[in-house]
Amino acid sequence: APRVLNASAGWRLTSTETGTSGEVKRKPGYRASARGAVLRLSTLQSGAQRVQVGFLASPRSRATAALTCEAGCTCARLELSAHDSRGVSTTRFSDPHAAVAAGEQPCELALRLTSDREDFKLIALHVAEDAR
Repeated sequence: APRVLNASAGWRLTSTETGTSGEVKRKPGYRASARGAVLRLSTLQSGAQRVQVGFLASPRSRATAALTCEAGCTCARLELSAHDSRGVSTTRFSDPHAAVAAGEQPCELALRLTSDREDFKLIALHVAEDAR
């Protein structure tokens, strides 16, 4: 599970979802649908690293979000789209994204919704040391 530092109004932790046939399935994650909602995360790691964001992608969704680095961490802005044209809902992972946290402090990230009234669901944050 991602290490959440804080969540602005609009983000909520969910643990289950109801399928199309009414069955309840365990599917944890953080969900928001209001433009500007911010979820602050920690990689729990300092130095050079690569992060991958895992999120729900669906053919019905037009939700978008942006991941940025904060608090002594640097990286390029990463744009994410929850739309999947393949006709199925699935977990999608972003390509590995380089980030560098200065000193001994872990990298802090902000995931900000850039769409409005469209559900975006964060499922995972994978972090690996960048060997380069």
